[in-house]
Parts: sequence; structure tokens; C-alpha cells
Amino acid sequence: MARHGICYEDVVEAIQALQEQGQAINVPKIREYLGTGSFSTINEHLRTWRMQVQQHPESTLAAQQGYPLELQRLFSALWQQACDLARQQLEQERQQARTQVEAAQKAQQEASLQQTWMQQELEKAQIAQQAVQEKHTQTRLALEQTHERLQQLQHQQTDLQQALQQAQQKYEQKENHWLQEIDQLRQHIKQKNHDLAQMQHQLELAQLKTAQQDTLHAQTIAQLESQSQQLTVQLETQAQEHQQALQTLLHEHEQEQKARRLAEHDMQDWQKAYRQQGEQIRNLQADLQTCLAKNAQLHEDIGILRAHVPFPTPY
Repeated sequence: MARHGICYEDVVEAIQALQEQGQAINVPKIREYLGTGSFSTINEHLRTWRMQVQQHPESTLAAQQGYPLELQRLFSALWQQACDLARQQLEQERQQARTQVEAAQKAQQEASLQQTWMQQELEKAQIAQQAVQEKHTQTRLALEQTHERLQQLQHQQTDLQQALQQAQQKYEQKENHWLQEIDQLRQHIKQKNHDLAQMQHQLELAQLKTAQQDTLHAQTIAQLESQSQQLTVQLETQAQEHQQALQTLLHEHEQEQKARRLAEHDMQDWQKAYRQQGEQIRNLQADLQTCLAKNAQLHEDIGILRAHVPFPTPY
């Protein structure tokens, strides 16, 4: 909901209440009494009220005596009319007085014209005499100032020559010092360039050695990977062969079981053959496990070799 702004009458009402309470009249007190309104608006109304108090103190007296606001306004209007009428009468009397004073001044001016002319002529003669005297004095002072200025310039010239000689000596000393420093810097730069050339040569040798080591390491790793691949192929081939042999033995074992059922009298020979075949199967399985273990160990060795190969650090 929008808040309505305060008006001049609200501020006047707050001022009257504060006066009745014997409190000071200021913006914070009025804002506290009203409970609303901006400080700038309250300050503007307070300034207007104070101007009216200065111009119309009678309205303030009426407000202090507790008259209603409408009666205060009527009293102020009547007082304003009376003041306007008094000012008009006073202005008429002032105009008459001005007329009389102007006539007297005109007569006095006409009476004093002759005296003024004579005084002007006398003043002209005195001014001409003073001008001649001032011209003579100014010429003498100018001559004295010129002579003093000439002496000052001579002293300054002497001081400047001495300062110039001292500056020249200091410059020559600094120039010698600068030349020595430049020679030292040249020697230092020459030594640094020599050191830099040596470092560049060492860097090129290190890069060449690093490139050779990289090539050797790459060849070694390629050989190991090739051997690993070949061994893996061999192991896979042996595993397939062992698997086929195992299947063949199993098939033969099944055939021998059938033959054992058909010919019990060959039981002992079949059992012996069965044991032999079982031993072969166990041997083949052991060989397969050994090959797989060797393959795993080879992969582990390749990983360890890759981890411990010292690769060159880039410069």
C-alpha cells in the first residue's frame, strides 16, 4: 500500500506539540512525532515555518497561545494586510523625502561647481608638478636598479663559470667510471657468451647421447615385444596341441573303456594302459601349466624392464 506524504500543516502541528512539551524543534524530533515522512520533506517544511516566524512573529505568538489553525491563518492574513498598508504609506513618505533631498543636493551641486573647477585647475597644476618629480625619481631609481642588476649578473656569471668547471670535472670523473664499468660489462658478457657456447655444446652432446639411448631402448623393447609375441604364439600353439592330444587320449580312453567292457580278460592290460595314459595326461597338464607360468613371468619381466629403463629427461 502506498504511503501518503506529509504536508506543511502536519509539520506545523508537530512543531506545536513539541513546543507544548518543551522539546527542541528539529527534523528527527518531528519525524519521530509524525512517524512518517522523509527527512528532506520535513526539513523543507521546517525551513518554510522558520521563514514565516521571522517575517510574521505575531502568527507564532498566536500559535503558542493555542488558537485554532484557521484562526491563526486569518490573523496572519489580517496582519499581512496591515503591514502592506503601512509599507505603502512609508514608501510615499520616503518618496517625498527623496524629492526634497534631490532638490537640496542639486542646489548644493550648482553652488559648488565653481569651487570644483578651481580645485580641478589647482589639482592639474599639482599633478603636472608631481608627474615631473615622479619621472625624475623613476629615472634615478631605474638607473640604480640597472647598476645593481649589472653587478648581480656579473656575480652570477662568475658563479656559473665556477659551477660549469665543477660540473665538467664531475662529468669527466663519471665518464671515466662509466667507461670502466662498460669495459667490465663487456668482459663479463664475453665470459658469459663463452660459458653459453660451452653449455650449448654440452647440451648438443647430451641430446645426441639421449637420442642414441632412445634408439637403443626402443630397439631393446621392440626385440622383447617381438620375443614375447613369438613365445605367446608358441605357447598358444603348444596349448592347442596339448588340448588336441588330451582330447585324443580321452577318446582313446573311452575306446579302451568300451574294449574293457567287451573284453574283461584284457582287464589288467587295459588298466596298465589306462594308468600310463593318465600319467601322460598329468604330464601334459603340468607342461601346460609350466608354459602358462613362463608366459606370465615373461610379461612381468617386460613390464619391469619398461618401468626401469631410464628414459632421458627433455631439456
